[in-house]
Amino acid sequence: MKKRHLIISAMVCCSVMGTPGTAMSQMSETATKEVYDFSGFVDVDLMELFYNALQKGRNYPTEEEFAAKGILPSDIAFIRSHVRKAQIIDRANRLLPDTYEKRDLWMNIPMSTGKDGAVGQPTTNFADDVFSMWNYTNLFGSWNHGFFSAPGAWVDAAHKNGTNIMSGIKFFESWGVDSGEWNRIISEKNTDGTFKYVKPMINCLMYFGADGINYNWEDTGYTNETTIAFNKALYKEAAACGFDNFHLGLYTAMSSIVGNPNALFGDETGRTAHTMLNYAASDFSYNMGASVRKAEEVMGTSEGLYAGVWIVSMDRGWSRLNATDDDKRCGICLWGEHNASRFWTYNSGADAYEAQSNYQSLLERAFSGGNRNPLNRPEISNTGNNWEKEGDKLPLSTFAGLATWIPERSAIQGNLPFATYFNLGNGDRYNYKGKKTAGAWYNMANQDRVPTYRWLVTEPETLTASDKIQPEFSHDDAYTGGSCLKLTGEATSTGTDIVLFQTALTSSASGAYANIAVKSGKEGNNATNLYVILKKQDGTWLEFPVGETTGTTWQEKKIMLSGINQGDVIERIGLRVKGSDDNYKLYVGKLEINDNVKTVPANVQDVVVEVKEETKTSLSIKANWKLDKAAEDRADWDLLFNDEANVDHFEILYKNGEEGRISEIARTTQWAVYVGDIIFENADDQPFIGVRAVSTDLKLTLQ
Repeated sequence: MKKRHLIISAMVCCSVMGTPGTAMSQMSETATKEVYDFSGFVDVDLMELFYNALQKGRNYPTEEEFAAKGILPSDIAFIRSHVRKAQIIDRANRLLPDTYEKRDLWMNIPMSTGKDGAVGQPTTNFADDVFSMWNYTNLFGSWNHGFFSAPGAWVDAAHKNGTNIMSGIKFFESWGVDSGEWNRIISEKNTDGTFKYVKPMINCLMYFGADGINYNWEDTGYTNETTIAFNKALYKEAAACGFDNFHLGLYTAMSSIVGNPNALFGDETGRTAHTMLNYAASDFSYNMGASVRKAEEVMGTSEGLYAGVWIVSMDRGWSRLNATDDDKRCGICLWGEHNASRFWTYNSGADAYEAQSNYQSLLERAFSGGNRNPLNRPEISNTGNNWEKEGDKLPLSTFAGLATWIPERSAIQGNLPFATYFNLGNGDRYNYKGKKTAGAWYNMANQDRVPTYRWLVTEPETLTASDKIQPEFSHDDAYTGGSCLKLTGEATSTGTDIVLFQTALTSSASGAYANIAVKSGKEGNNATNLYVILKKQDGTWLEFPVGETTGTTWQEKKIMLSGINQGDVIERIGLRVKGSDDNYKLYVGKLEINDNVKTVPANVQDVVVEVKEETKTSLSIKANWKLDKAAEDRADWDLLFNDEANVDHFEILYKNGEEGRISEIARTTQWAVYVGDIIFENADDQPFIGVRAVSTDLKLTLQ
């Protein structure tokens, strides 16, 4: 068999107008069939590595220093996140005004299945965990990774939606491994009396891009005065570096902070931790209100205080969460379990497709309530909240939903454009414009920003819930990526609104338009009965017809948005189904709102491609690259955020031979990618792999 990897080259697409430049890639001499090697990502070793760099006047190690510890650039690129954590829109205008505006949710759960290493990293396993309820989540625990090793792909997904995410966790238990050795390590000091590892730990986090460290600290070591001082010093160093969203998560055996607020939360000298109150017999603490009052007494705020609950069962004391105003000011933390989320392990399906569909529905019922609409939630009940199907009763179908207590979150603000392909981050194949270009994939860095509401289905321009149309994510088909939005139900003459996104988007240029891709699967000309709807800041709703489909395949339509002028602010983006069809069904694979804004992205450079597997019919590759732009906000940590380079995402391109047709086989927001199932056209294919930076104006795409 001809070894195609000897002739692979990289089309280094510079994302400027005209013909993209091409150049030979570097074929890594360290390439192996093992996709990842994270064995060097050991917390104490990394702390020492960053400490040694600091002694040489740098905040981060060189590539050579990393390599000496067995950590290669091709793996570092999969831990780093270049996506800046987005800021959320003020929640004063939340959907349910009786929720407490500042109440936050901490999902203290694992990602994917397993422990450490490559868990949660890009693979070809379509049947994996694509958590998607970032729209209610303030903090994600990364429970199954050690410090500094959570996958950058998950960090990207969280950050796009304004969610903070931990870099990993450490465990200490009075009945197992205690914290004695760890406390000894972090107590070490420099000659000037400062803690040796405070700055290295903050530097490590700021270099890789995650937002903090998480502790399951169920011995008493956290009460050590030196440990308290170390934890406070971390917060102060982070603040001094502009790392304002640093989090130290603390889960101890205590269900109240009243007895030792300084060790558990903080005092007038500063914060010690973001704290999860332990359970009362697996249920919410009965000390929520008292802990809130103590937090406000010693620090002036209860922000960062969460009442924990073990979600091995959902029959819990939900009715107590709003018992008093003090209780309402306590955040909520869901825990469970060590190697996989309870949402994932309780989920089931006859095959991978059904399991994926059921998983998203289970998440929606857990968060938006049993009817999958936050405006139409079941009554609060402490019992009957079944995790698994019982006869005809679907899982969590009678649960009130976390939306009952937690306001929704959106980070979709700034200037246009906005776009979604309704990608969850996986697929049984990769489609580009409706055509298969690669095989099965899993990559959370290709998850689009999630809808603010799951699902806000209403009578037109009202807050009156409707059940006429049922939206859902679907892997049945995809326009670009692996999933899409499926709309089914009854189209009526009065119409039904599906309000998808809360936004604060300004049209900074003229010529506003929408691009929408739809598929009916019907022969001939057929009305879509679909409209794009936008709500302006002045409260006006605008409606724009999508028109007809003219065949069975995907069709993308451009719609001029008359009434959206330069300077206008869009506050809601959604769809309206209006017509006459008792068996309505339509797939939506792209929704873009744009204008004539123009930006130029930085150029891709230094592309390195490793061949990981090759057969007569397919190829798998691992690639990483850089940009020809210097970092700005985190220049001292050599972390260039994508938005500083005017980059929205990267397209991974493939062509067969010099004159071959270019197709997209993957996309990501990371500076690295694994594509595990590139399918050859014939036995003599000459593969070219390329990377293209797509501008934040979203204008440059494959034609």
